[in-house]
Amino acid sequence: MRTGAKKRPGRRAGPIRTCLGCRSRIPRGAGIRLVADPEGRLLPDLFGRLPGRGAWLCPDPSCILRALESGALRRALGAGLRPPALDELVSALRTAHQTRVRSILGAARAGGYLAAGHDAVRRRLNGEGLALVLIAPGAGEALRREMLELCQKRAVPMLEMAGELAISGRPDDRPLAVAGIVHRGLARSLRLRVDAWKRLLSSPENRGRRPAAAVDSTRSHRG
Repeated sequence: MRTGAKKRPGRRAGPIRTCLGCRSRIPRGAGIRLVADPEGRLLPDLFGRLPGRGAWLCPDPSCILRALESGALRRALGAGLRPPALDELVSALRTAHQTRVRSILGAARAGGYLAAGHDAVRRRLNGEGLALVLIAPGAGEALRREMLELCQKRAVPMLEMAGELAISGRPDDRPLAVAGIVHRGLARSLRLRVDAWKRLLSSPENRGRRPAAAVDSTRSHRG
């Protein structure tokens, strides 16, 4: 008697998410999950903890607009849904992503996976290494050049933040100009969320113009 074929061991792919706006597949960890509360209000669920049926979207204003105008969100979440205007929803999603980014940075700090400030980042890049370097939008040009050269030398990606580099829980709560992440999993999560945050800052007319998530420091730099 023949038995069924043995399954090959390997990593499970997990559920496939499809954007309600553009109908494209969403990479794991890169989408936005929305749920409706009992009163029909839309709630962002970036932590994946809210109960109920969820609707998935790309972090792109044009996808959000299409899902609202086509009625796809209402069909997915129920006739009692009371969707807000596009500007209001995008603003709420930007705030949610900003909160999520700060949560990841806080987890890195609490776990000892954060190098905070210029001296700490330079020391790690010249020694034990980093998984990701974060640079604030307002960082000086000299600091940017120094960090880029060190990152290229060590093949470490450098990511420009979408907003200020603020890390809660530090003795000095002032925003940083540069920071580094040691943990690879946290670094990946940050890259996904900051990329989404940047896409949400674009306008619906800029559909398809995805901002670079990080500088590719593994390639040679000319100029």
